[in-house]
Order: sequence, then C-alpha cells, then structure tokens
Amino acid sequence: GVDGGGLMPVDLGMGEMYGGGSGGAAEGTTLSSLPPDGGISDTFNVAMSQGGGSIERGGGEDSSIAQVMQTSQNRPSFLDYVENRCEVDFCVAIDFTSSNGDPRYPDSLHYNRDGTMNDYEETILAVGGAVANYNSTKEFPVWGFGAKYSGEVRHIFQCGPSKTARDVDGVLDAYRSVFLTDLIMSGPTVLLHVIQAAAARARRFHANAKTEMRYCVLLILTDGIVTDLAATKAKLTAISELPLSVVIVGLGRADFREMHQLNDPPGVGRRANSTFAEFRPHQHDPQSLSQVALQHVPDQLVEYFVRNGIYPKRRSRSKNKSSVTIDSAISDLSIDD
Repeated sequence: GVDGGGLMPVDLGMGEMYGGGSGGAAEGTTLSSLPPDGGISDTFNVAMSQGGGSIERGGGEDSSIAQVMQTSQNRPSFLDYVENRCEVDFCVAIDFTSSNGDPRYPDSLHYNRDGTMNDYEETILAVGGAVANYNSTKEFPVWGFGAKYSGEVRHIFQCGPSKTARDVDGVLDAYRSVFLTDLIMSGPTVLLHVIQAAAARARRFHANAKTEMRYCVLLILTDGIVTDLAATKAKLTAISELPLSVVIVGLGRADFREMHQLNDPPGVGRRANSTFAEFRPHQHDPQSLSQVALQHVPDQLVEYFVRNGIYPKRRSRSKNKSSVTIDSAISDLSIDD
C-alpha cells in the first residue's frame, strides 16, 4: 500500500464506506489551458446523424442538434433545457484496482510527478471541464473503487475529506488525496456500487422533476474489463428510467472490446443511458476525448425529459447556441438515501 494518514468513515447511504484524507492543491494543466468552455460547445452541439450521415456543428436556428434530437419539428433540444435552468449534476468514480500498477512507479496509470498529469487526471479535466459548465454549484462527489482498506476490498469509498469536491480542480485534489492514505490497490473491478450511488442521486431528481429539472452524469474511469459486465448491463437497464447517463472511459492498454457492449442500442422501450469510450485514441486531444465520451449525453437528457412529459418553458432563440449560461442555484446535493 501507500503510506499515509488514516481513513475517515463516511455514510453514503449504502452502509459504511471509507474515504481518504485531504490532498494538496492541483498542479499542472488547469481548465484555463483547454478551450474556453472545455470543448463542451462542440461536444454538446455535435449531432450524430441517425442515418450515418455527416456530423454538423451547432449554431443558428437550423443547427443539427435541433434536427437530430427530435422526432418531430417541435421536439426541444438540449440547449432548450439548459437555458431553462436544467442543472447537470456530475459524479466521478475512479478505479484503484491493482492492475493500474504501483502509483510510485512510472509504469503505473496513477503515476504523477512534477505536475505531469496522468491519464486519469487528463480524462477528469477533459470530461469534467465540459460538464461543469452546466452546473451552478460546482460541487461534485468523487468516489473510488477496487482498493483495500483495513483488510477489506471497498467497491465504493469517498475520495477526499468531504462528500463533494469543489469544481474540477477539487476533483483532482480529491483523487490525489487517496494516495496519502493507507490504501492497498486490490480488486476485482466492480461498478455496481458506484452506479447505484449515482442512481440514488438521480432517483431524487426524478421524484422532483416536475418542479426542478436536474440530470446526472456519472463518469467512471477504469483500466480494464469489469468483472460484473453482465450485471452492469442489467443494472443500467434497471435504472434507465432515471435522469442519469453513465459514461465509462477505458484507460491503458487493455483489450476493451467487451466493454463496447455498453454502447449497444437500448432494448425495446428502454432509454439509452450509457456510453463507453477509450482514452488512448484521444490521449493528445482533450476536446476530442470529451466529444466522444459525451456525444450521447444531450440526446439521453432530452429523451428522459420528453418521455416524462417535461418540456422547457421557453425555446432557445440564440443565434449562437454554444453560448449557454446557467444563473440558477440549486440546493446542496448528497447521496444519502
């Protein structure tokens, strides 16, 4: 394990879980080094033609997002919802299984020295920096899985000293703080617990959806094939009615072919709610990484609200639909349930 401080027990509403101590300030790349909006204006305004046609960028009344994300002329767009104060919640779950390698050595996916960001940090920055633009509180839960504490493997534990981290730099701090604890990287790779934690948040949003529009995006970072792939697919099906998108990014050199099953079309009557993307093809292009990871989220968000008969009060008239501001404040979120 990595020497460091003790664990702080926390209650995530799922029995006793464990989190690490605090970490230092984030170093290296920051959001300011990415495009001004972290790539979100392209990511969330790219429309993938259902017929396999070309990709078009958003902008103007005839933008492709309005064409593709509707089954009729009057179907609202993603931007219609966010401009009507729909908040996009963001949760992060990080793989601390032993297959990542010892974080003290350069061959580990968790290795970090002298401000050089590892693959986990780059993914958090690229994807988190995009989603954060659509949340006004900037308070994001950060969970770990696959590490052993006190002789027991934890399939979910809190990263950092608090239930939520402040903005994307805070998420990075919370991640780094885990290596200051008595963590022992272990296994297996089980995603069910972190998906259930995000579903608990989304279930509360679902209960209040008629009065307050909120939608949750869970980003899971893992270095290998999950042990519970069939159970994971079943869980995603079971929670498909909730305002939740699960985005899984595979890091490292594992054979991820099986994980692409999570991109399968939804079953009859089920809303699609998951995306799998690989980091390596986009490792030198943060904007490309955020685009491929988040490409389905706008459609999934719109589909959830339309299925539940929830429509924005006002339709977007913006000529520049990539310029979206959120001026609402939402209540503090936790995952107690």
